Amino acid sequence: MGREVKDGIAVLVETSTTRGRDLVRGVAAFARDHGTWSLFVEPRGRGERLTLPSAWSGAGVIADIDRSELAEQLASAALPTVCVSWFIQRASNVARVTIDEGATARLASEHLLDRGLRHLAVLPARDYAGFIDNLTPAFTRLAREADATCNVFDRASNGLGGLAREQRLATLGAWLASLPKPVGVIASSDVEAAWLTDACDSAGLRVPIDVAVLGCEQDELSRLSSNPPLSSVHHDFESLGYAAAGALHAMMNGAATPTDSVQLAPAAVVSRESTDTLAVGDEQLQRVCAYIREHADHPIGVEDLLDQVRMSRRGLERRFMKVLGRTPAATIRRIRVERAMRMIVDSDDSLRSIASACGFGNTGGLTRAFIAELNVKPAAMRKRGAAQTGDDDDDQTETDQSESTADVGFNA
Repeated sequence: MGREVKDGIAVLVETSTTRGRDLVRGVAAFARDHGTWSLFVEPRGRGERLTLPSAWSGAGVIADIDRSELAEQLASAALPTVCVSWFIQRASNVARVTIDEGATARLASEHLLDRGLRHLAVLPARDYAGFIDNLTPAFTRLAREADATCNVFDRASNGLGGLAREQRLATLGAWLASLPKPVGVIASSDVEAAWLTDACDSAGLRVPIDVAVLGCEQDELSRLSSNPPLSSVHHDFESLGYAAAGALHAMMNGAATPTDSVQLAPAAVVSRESTDTLAVGDEQLQRVCAYIREHADHPIGVEDLLDQVRMSRRGLERRFMKVLGRTPAATIRRIRVERAMRMIVDSDDSLRSIASACGFGNTGGLTRAFIAELNVKPAAMRKRGAAQTGDDDDDQTETDQSESTADVGFNA
């Protein structure tokens, strides 16, 4: 029996960030699940020039196209190719599978507006020829639709990439200091969101009190190194890699190159300290929300909230709806879901223990809250291929009586 011949697939992506590494994991998972692929992957830093090796001969390419030279090389190679970036490409052999930046902008704007912020700002992605920035205009439009101001950092006039660290922080710090406060600022990635938290520290601005910072593309090292830890939009980049590999597999087997982009929506915002603020002038509401955050792991209900303020139940509910656009029950659920989301993404704790630690009582209550808030099950937030915890997020064998008052005691 002869040796099996494998299809050579080049995966041209940077591998220094969570996005790149998880994308490669997704491609590798598809390769394990389907047929015979031999992957060509080399470690690449952010900003390094990606190119096909001169002596390489293969059957297909998955590439983070970020410059015209690579786009032209891939077009000339005439191999089935899937682009996983928002670089302009018109070659007939290139399909696009990438994240949905419109949906990303929507999650980011909702997260900041939910915190009472009415002054917003954007640090756009690195500007280079051929790049399509869909995030900035979408976020700006959503902010203005919500009657919020929105300031966009001018990268064309301020080339941050060529600046030394101190100059970069001074430039960003001066911009942040000029914005009305409090302000919620998004960055295209956690890597650049960490620049913002450093710039705030250099400029004497408090995060999140003066400036709430949200990254729109999670990166583990940036989250760990940022002070305070970064809130970020969570994307399933492994699924993105898997979907890109699936599209390439179809093209290699005779399918026509898709003319429309395949866009994967983000899962949710993972809320951490960099946006842990409530920018409203209502001191009583701030006191109640602080109480909820402090006691979210306990079975608290509306009567517990009324003990913190001098107003009627109906008055409290009206205050919540007017300022936050949600009831006290929905606020409790949102805060608990945010805490659970953070634990799911940042820890290896079982869903059962997370449900208990966040006041849901059992995994059934956790699952229902996630579906109500995010339209996703908590188990889906675990990384593809992660070890199973032994907990079933749909387990309904535990009685509803163990769930918290906030989950069953009053309407959201």
